[in-house]
Amino acid sequence: MLHIGTAKVNITPSRPVPLGGFASRLGLGGFQGVSHPLYARILCFQHSVADGKTTLAVLGSADLLWWGSQMVEALKQRIRELCHVDTVILHGTHTHSGPQIWDGFSEYGGSIDLAYIAELETTVLQGVEAAMSNMEPVTVDIGRGVCDIATNRRSKADDGIRIAPNPNGPVDRELTVLRYKSAHDERTKAVLVHYACHPVVTSDNLISSEFTGVAMEELEQSIGDGAICAYLQGSCGDINPHDGDMGGDAQVVMLGCRLANDVNKVLAGAMRRVDSISLRSVRMSVELPLQALPEREYLESRLGEPGVMGEWSRKLLSRQEGIPASMSLKMTGLALTEGFAVLAMNAEVVVEYGLYLKSASNKTVVPLAYSDGMIGYIPTARQLAEGGYEPIDSTYYFGLPAPFAPEAEGILREALDVVAREFCDAKQS
Repeated sequence: MLHIGTAKVNITPSRPVPLGGFASRLGLGGFQGVSHPLYARILCFQHSVADGKTTLAVLGSADLLWWGSQMVEALKQRIRELCHVDTVILHGTHTHSGPQIWDGFSEYGGSIDLAYIAELETTVLQGVEAAMSNMEPVTVDIGRGVCDIATNRRSKADDGIRIAPNPNGPVDRELTVLRYKSAHDERTKAVLVHYACHPVVTSDNLISSEFTGVAMEELEQSIGDGAICAYLQGSCGDINPHDGDMGGDAQVVMLGCRLANDVNKVLAGAMRRVDSISLRSVRMSVELPLQALPEREYLESRLGEPGVMGEWSRKLLSRQEGIPASMSLKMTGLALTEGFAVLAMNAEVVVEYGLYLKSASNKTVVPLAYSDGMIGYIPTARQLAEGGYEPIDSTYYFGLPAPFAPEAEGILREALDVVAREFCDAKQS
């Protein structure tokens, strides 16, 4: 039988720090207040089989833009040592109203605060300990529904691609919901909610868990009994809310309640009880090639420019280890139960890849972007040809030497096929 332990810890900074997510906040200093606190929701999974072998996994979903690449491996190692766990996934819901904790992003996305990062690590470790201390056997139900908040944001204009609602673009509005109930008293212990949509409803200089966090709070209150509800962000790299973009806190609450209502419909419906449990994991890394690297002369010619171009040039010229010709996409797949696995990726992945993964795995595997670090947007070859923020302009903010090469799409799709086969074959066997 599967055992899980849960914890919810407050990771709201104890003092004002700069927020990440929007260049419009540059120069505003620390946040000016808290609209909705930030939390890390932690689930510890334990599964024992007949031969006595026990598998442990930790999945942490935090109200953060992402997890800083410079801190992830050390923190994951501390978690492994703390509870002798096999697999650790650190996931960010991608709220754009929390602190910046990655030192690789442009200053236009908020500067990091080392004291907060130390505070965050301590709190997360305490949360893992708390979750490990309340493990109990659970049953698992899975259900699917629909939420219409999401829409494609790459819209064609006379001057190219701009960020605006594109009702004809690809989108994934499917909700996947897992419910864990105590085997002792049928109390709902935890709920996992998977969906794909950017939390970018407010750019106020206020802390906010955004509509994703509001939805989880609403669910926890309506379910009661200490249930922990964790949001799992999908491949939403080019997906925004269709009627809440930059609408302020009133829209944050409205969309959060809509998402919670759609999840409650799934919970109240005919969910499928899962009898076979698996905590099987797979790890792989693929090198995604970049386009032609900039010449030193070109970088030196842009050094004095104001804005992100000058910053980008100075950053690349200061690299002691040289400029890489590819980026390493790290992936961790974790089967949480029969017929459902997550694939954590350290990138902003556009929706086409998430749809492809779901199709290739017959919905057995769902994408979990913004996990275990960050390298940047992963666009398609078509998007690279079209241009726009995700494939081209974001390159400078993420400090990438160049946009990804069109060949990266085929490499990633092949890797997704491998992951899909791994979990589908395990399911069939």
